[in-house]
Amino acid sequence: MASPGHVPTVWMIEPDGTGGVGRYSALLSAAVADAEAGWRVCLVTGRRPEPVGPHGGLEVHLAFWWPKKPSTRIGAVLRRAVVALAATATCVRTVLRIRPRRGDVLHMQGLFYPPIFAIAGVLAKLRGIRVIWTPHNTFARPTGLSADRPSRMAMSLLARWSDAVIVHTNHDLARMASDAPLRLKSVMIPSGPFPVGQGDRAEARDLLDERRDATLFIAPGRMRRDKRLDLIVTAFLDAVPEADGAIRLLIAGPDDDSLTSGLRRIASGSRHGDRVRVVPEHLSQQHWTALFHAADAVVLAYETVSESAIVRSAHAASVPVLAPRRDEFQSILTSAEWGLAFDPDHPSHLTRALLRFASLNDEARLRLRLAIRNDETERPDWSDIARRTVTVYQQIGSYSRTPQRSSS
Repeated sequence: MASPGHVPTVWMIEPDGTGGVGRYSALLSAAVADAEAGWRVCLVTGRRPEPVGPHGGLEVHLAFWWPKKPSTRIGAVLRRAVVALAATATCVRTVLRIRPRRGDVLHMQGLFYPPIFAIAGVLAKLRGIRVIWTPHNTFARPTGLSADRPSRMAMSLLARWSDAVIVHTNHDLARMASDAPLRLKSVMIPSGPFPVGQGDRAEARDLLDERRDATLFIAPGRMRRDKRLDLIVTAFLDAVPEADGAIRLLIAGPDDDSLTSGLRRIASGSRHGDRVRVVPEHLSQQHWTALFHAADAVVLAYETVSESAIVRSAHAASVPVLAPRRDEFQSILTSAEWGLAFDPDHPSHLTRALLRFASLNDEARLRLRLAIRNDETERPDWSDIARRTVTVYQQIGSYSRTPQRSSS
């Protein structure tokens, strides 16, 4: 229970500060701080959140250290070890600052290094702190960080020691159905819009050093194996000879799984390889905005996914999305975009989807953008998401046995 007269604090840990999880955490923190619910927010992260400005009741602690990536393999291993040790110390210090008797709670976003989050979660529980975990796409991801045995064990430990697990779709909620303890503590709260800001197409192309007269496909965001970027590059190169007019592909975002050299190698093996650019860098808000204003379409090839900040950003800019035709995508794609979906079991179908889009004239592309902009699917805003999230904080902070499951 919170002490009389004390304003409870939610300590939100999101180590990176970029990407979809970083943007989600920043937008949620600001919305909770703005909500008239009496909660103070301390966002513990690694980079200044750019999508939001100063908010009363919100404190941002830049406590995670992210040195530049070295060029050697040994340097990369040492960097990972140092970052892990520093992150462990930061998580432990954060947990020790939380005052559970005053009603403070810990909200962990994403997964980061799984064992570190598991250590923080266990330490928090030993101190009597109520823990919320939002894994985002962690449960859906079959490769990458969540694939190895220690990571799976850490995820399982964190999920079981958490007092509430927030997922973003009913599809994710159904994943929990086979596990009774997880089913009882799981809460479905949809993600909100990811604004990209105003921009001009020509100026965005100039900023990104892209041709103004070409059809530009983009694959933005963190570069991971489960996004099957190699499939996108291969399908795109197959489409180039048959495309009506010039087409280009831009892949941009931090390289989590050391994919850059492999993608460039695929491109260099084709005489059309100069149509592909791979930019393995963290994207500032300015460049993130420019990507969506410069793009004609976003291309995704996820093995599986339940939520996507890339899709949310594309919607904000009314940019069409080409994505695999999977059931879990129906909750995030518009009806207009669903017509652009391709069969994920046949890679050649992505090539056909690229060619089909490239063949659209300006009038058809404008109609598609308008259909996306006018899509009437009901989507919650951040104030509604903050209200639902605060309800979870209040329920577990008051030692409620299990949170209410949301069905909307």
